[in-house]
Amino acid sequence: MELAPGALIGVLNDVFSRIDELAERHGVEKIRNTGDNWMGVSGVPCARLDHAQTAMRMALDVRDFVECYRTPDGRSLAVRIGLNSGPLVAGVIGKHKFGYDIWSDTVNTASRMESQGVAGRVHVSEATYALMKDEFVFEDRGAINVRGRGPLNTYFVLAAR
Repeated sequence: MELAPGALIGVLNDVFSRIDELAERHGVEKIRNTGDNWMGVSGVPCARLDHAQTAMRMALDVRDFVECYRTPDGRSLAVRIGLNSGPLVAGVIGKHKFGYDIWSDTVNTASRMESQGVAGRVHVSEATYALMKDEFVFEDRGAINVRGRGPLNTYFVLAAR
């Protein structure tokens, strides 16, 4: 049974508003949300040494929030979260309707971590794992075939240490 359009908009507003609050608390910059997808980045527009930590802590908070969230009729939701670390380019484009966005292979790989993730889990690349392995507990997922990249070792984040 699907939610009525009005109820769905209310749920999306509730969830995205809370994610926006978590982003602000953790210092993660919201890039956009489209449909049921929310994208953010840490370390942009201002570089920060703890960019991976802030993104990881926010991801775990989002996972925990969604796990507890219930729609007005009592249904639960599931979320897939993907993270990657690396260089990117950010900027404002457009002439009449401006948009701030980010681009790079790093961004594409983060998107693949999300799309090839598992509901209720935070899925990260080898690059993010290498930065965070001493601060968080991980489960090795093994290599997965990532479109445009081939086989990549990936991990699920379990908790902060």
